Amino acid sequence: MRARIDISEIEAQTKIRAKYLRALENEEWGLLPGPTFVKSFLRTYATALGLDGRALVEEYRLTEEPQSEVTHEQIMPSQRLADRREGSSNAYRFAVGAVVALIVVLVILLASKHGKDATPPAAAKTHIRLFVRADGPVHVCLLDAEGNRVMHYTRLQAGQRSRAYRSTSFLLWSSGRQAKVVVGRRVRALPEGSGPVGVQIGPTGDSPAASNARQQACG
Repeated sequence: MRARIDISEIEAQTKIRAKYLRALENEEWGLLPGPTFVKSFLRTYATALGLDGRALVEEYRLTEEPQSEVTHEQIMPSQRLADRREGSSNAYRFAVGAVVALIVVLVILLASKHGKDATPPAAAKTHIRLFVRADGPVHVCLLDAEGNRVMHYTRLQAGQRSRAYRSTSFLLWSSGRQAKVVVGRRVRALPEGSGPVGVQIGPTGDSPAASNARQQACG
């Protein structure tokens, strides 16, 4: 009769105690206060379930109350009630099936749209971590890939080192070759020679900078 509705929900809705609702469900009429209450409970319960309360009461009268003669016309309401109950159950199953099917279709559509709209992420650029270490007094200018002067005529004494910087590439100008560039854990020595030097530093190695390296790096 409850069409899988929780008994506590029906109790809250109808204000009929759960033990009486179970008695109605199991047709244990002896557990109920009396015929008058049974009929009242049946009407209220049927209304909560969306059933025909008059048909339920009529069925109760035919099956439980004393009858001098049961005619074919008296039996018909019971049959109609059974048909309605079966129809309600079928409608409930159909509604649940329709909702599940709709959810499946929406999930498929959303997945399809996501697949079409998704674009592959841009290839990540390789960053390098760098700091400068001095073997003797030296001035250093350092320009990162975004054009930021992270070191600007910074003077380092022998044994000193700069802070570490991260970028995809660097342009370094040094007043002398006393500077050593440390990329990750690897030391990269400046090119051999004398005097100031400019170096373009990248993830895969170094290369001599253009003649205007000092102007670019130091401004």
